[in-house]
Amino acid sequence: MIGFGYFLMMLHWIVWPFLVEPERDGWMAPFALILLPAGLALFWGIGIAGAYRLMRRAPFLAWAVGLALAELARGHFFTGFPWGGFSHVFLNTRLSALYAIFGAEGLSFLIL
Repeated sequence: MIGFGYFLMMLHWIVWPFLVEPERDGWMAPFALILLPAGLALFWGIGIAGAYRLMRRAPFLAWAVGLALAELARGHFFTGFPWGGFSHVFLNTRLSALYAIFGAEGLSFLIL
């Protein structure tokens, strides 16, 4: 549920293209607003399920690794939808130079 809520709030802009010609494309907006966040939240669900299996030794590290791998998978597999990652908080800041060192996925892991 947390992943769905996160992606629902992050993807509020996804309906705007459907409203350019709403008489033709407007019927697709509710599907995009609900189904896309639900599909993207599945990546988080799988990452957390994997982390749950590793939680006995280092729970916080397992959680961070699980979500970082889920973000990596979300950006590269099936959807290839990298927008809204944890590391995007560093965009347009002085810390954006860290992207050259760690990459987006590495920064996401460090944030987690």
